[in-house]
Amino acid sequence: MKLTLKSQAAIMATVISVTVVSVFGWSQREPIRREVMAQIKAQQTAMVKESAEDLKQRLDTYLGVLERTAQQMRTVRFDSPAQEAAFYQSIQPASGLFDGVFLASADGKVTATSRRRAGVVGIDISDRDYFKQVMVVDQPTISAPLRNRVGGEPIVIMAAPVHDQDGNLVGLIGASLYLLKPNFLGDMRDMRVGQTGHVYLATRGDNPVYIVHPQADKTLAPLDADPAVAAAFQANPDALPDRGGDVVTTQDITSAGWTLAAVLPGAEANRQLFLMRQRFRWSLLVLAALIGASVWAAMLWLLRPLGRLHAAMTQLSATDLRNAPPLELGGTSAEIDAVSTAFHKLMGEVVRQRAELEAVNDASPLGLFRSDAEGRTVYTNEAYRRLLGATHEEALADVWLARLHPDDRDATMAGWRDAVARGAGYNAEQRMIVPGLGERLLVVTTAPVRVDGDVVGHVGAMEDITVRARAQQASRVLTKILDSTTDFVAQSDVQGNVTYMNPAGRRFAGIAPDANLQGLTVADFYPPETMGWLREVAVPAASRDGVWIGETTARGAEGQVVPINHMIIAHRDPAGRMEYFSSVMRDITQDKAAKEALQRSRETLQTVTDALPALVAFIDTGERFRFLNAAYEKAYGRSTASMLGQTLREVVGEDAYSNLRDALQRALGGETMVFEREIGALDQYRCEEVSYLPQFDSQGRVAGVHSVTLDITERKKQELRLRALTTTDHLTGLANRAGFEARLQAALDQARVNGSTGALLLIDLDHFKVVNDTHGHAVGDALLRTFAQRLARAVRPYDGVARFGGDEFAVILEHLSHPGDAKTVAANILAACNKPFRLRETMVRVGASIGIATFDARTLAQSVVFEAADEALYEAKSRGKGLFVSADELPTD
Repeated sequence: MKLTLKSQAAIMATVISVTVVSVFGWSQREPIRREVMAQIKAQQTAMVKESAEDLKQRLDTYLGVLERTAQQMRTVRFDSPAQEAAFYQSIQPASGLFDGVFLASADGKVTATSRRRAGVVGIDISDRDYFKQVMVVDQPTISAPLRNRVGGEPIVIMAAPVHDQDGNLVGLIGASLYLLKPNFLGDMRDMRVGQTGHVYLATRGDNPVYIVHPQADKTLAPLDADPAVAAAFQANPDALPDRGGDVVTTQDITSAGWTLAAVLPGAEANRQLFLMRQRFRWSLLVLAALIGASVWAAMLWLLRPLGRLHAAMTQLSATDLRNAPPLELGGTSAEIDAVSTAFHKLMGEVVRQRAELEAVNDASPLGLFRSDAEGRTVYTNEAYRRLLGATHEEALADVWLARLHPDDRDATMAGWRDAVARGAGYNAEQRMIVPGLGERLLVVTTAPVRVDGDVVGHVGAMEDITVRARAQQASRVLTKILDSTTDFVAQSDVQGNVTYMNPAGRRFAGIAPDANLQGLTVADFYPPETMGWLREVAVPAASRDGVWIGETTARGAEGQVVPINHMIIAHRDPAGRMEYFSSVMRDITQDKAAKEALQRSRETLQTVTDALPALVAFIDTGERFRFLNAAYEKAYGRSTASMLGQTLREVVGEDAYSNLRDALQRALGGETMVFEREIGALDQYRCEEVSYLPQFDSQGRVAGVHSVTLDITERKKQELRLRALTTTDHLTGLANRAGFEARLQAALDQARVNGSTGALLLIDLDHFKVVNDTHGHAVGDALLRTFAQRLARAVRPYDGVARFGGDEFAVILEHLSHPGDAKTVAANILAACNKPFRLRETMVRVGASIGIATFDARTLAQSVVFEAADEALYEAKSRGKGLFVSADELPTD
């Protein structure tokens, strides 16, 4: 059976399309695979980097916690189980991070462990690498993975050195993380990459071992124990996997000497590619079906019966050819196209002349219209409708009458009716309200159409002269402005002949108002050097850019040279050719002199302020620097030019600005502000005296602030040194009696303000005189210093500690939650005092008696609380010493 044309076309198009798509798809297999693998590897690399960074931060955090704990310790040995328990209780928040905490002495012996385990205390760890590193470099460290000696579990040890109070290395504190227990290392065994991939952690070096492996039995095993993973670690980390290969990404954790790796099996990584290929095959089948059906339908359309052409031509024969639509035959054969083309040519000859005439009318920029003998509109062109903002139907309905300005409508309609009645022409300017454009000014001109002497209608033209009228009005206004301005305005042609000069320019040049300018050139009004500048620079720039602005000079009526501000404007005709030049000039003699005087004043001010050691500036109401002296360059390491215009916040920084902001805003409110600002502490301490002086304008408003900053650090340090000498005990470093009284008064004031409770403890050493007489004053002084140190450690950091002289001390306790807390502190002080004191080669024992007196918001004076504590101290010594007595226990009279 012979296939039809439509069947052949459908089959051929389908085969070609499917073949092209198949070949293209086959050629893109490898690029697509590599692109997908690159995306998977990029995502996996980002995940590994983020995990490695998180692991590094955790290691640094845990090691930092252990280091801070070690810095608070002074020994690795305890005299009793109670002391050991108290120590581990004090570090409970830190030790809770680890699976175990232990202490070891400098000889490598384990002295204590937080989670007691038989056989641990006494183990010798001196052969461990982490112990050797801590003992040698005196720095915290993380061990290589190892097995503990009691139990054999795989662990990682973090260790930090411990120093005694003299700074000597006495041992270390160690913390263990079990690699098979639930912690941030053990939990990594359960991490997944995709659905079937895993995360691995191994050491670096010549003999790497696994730290984390999904299989617990491979923890601490050599890297080669899992050949597939070992190959992943040794592969090129930047290369894409081969077809079907695993996706591997690694990230080194340099600080710990580890490597983190993620391995996604090739089967899972290539699953998406397999699905894409399956979708592509189904897409080819659907595409083949669609192409075949589309071509089949197209052929049916092309080969419809020729009767359709006959029907179309029959329909056209009964239609007015002027309004006949073109034949709509759709896609046809060449024969049908030939018949249709011949028919179109015949029809085109008939309507061509009418179409050309209407095209000319529509192309005209004038609005053309025609009306009948009664003045009703019967034809309008496109320009007419556009001018009135009307549709074709509205234009034929005489919409122009509705568009007339309400103030002009009656007079305009009367004039038009009169012209129609007389059969005469009509000419008038009409104001129209056009939708979307507003008021427009149109000029309308008509003429009657006569046939055999009778008026059969009217033809007319309409033109929008709004822009022209406005331009004429603007020209009149501009002329008035030029005649009234004091600036000199002149125009010249391209040859330099002066064609216009306004009255101000004529007065400046000494030319009469009615004098003829013919024969004058621009060279008659400028010095030779100015003319050279105009020819070489100004005129070329104006010709290129359209305008040039600068400063030049001109000659006045008496020949004097006057500085002027000069603007040259280049004017071109519609074709782009240079037509003429305009110049606008202003005498700036006074302005120039004022600027020069102001510049000299600025330079003088800058020279004077640059010589000052203080920071001198002016800050406007927007808090921006408008003036700075050279001292700012030294203070901030930047040029003054780079700081001008910047805000105070941007120059001094957020912290300093927060200290200066309130004073600056008050100064901008009109107050004069002088205050001191302290910066830093210890060796970095600085003190500045800052003065803000508001500057007022002529209306009495603040225009800105003058800022003067003096460095008074040395003076302030001298004051602090003098104050310290008067309030500090030179032997113990504690506050002396003067410092004590100031601190006690501050505590009483604070209690009155906050309604809090505090206490005063007066302490007297028992048997101090015996020690002093027996061993000498040097030992006695050493005893006082050592007791002062113990006393300071026995109270809170913010509690006040003082020595009156001799063996008398005092402690000021503030913000007590309960008055009974003072007795707890007193008991701690007695416990600290009752311990033996090793002073050089001598061991001595002393005791202490303590008197306690509480105070609160009702306490009125220092003397009241001091006398109460003194009576309690006296009672304590009377009862046998070595104890404390509270004033509220004493009998009242």
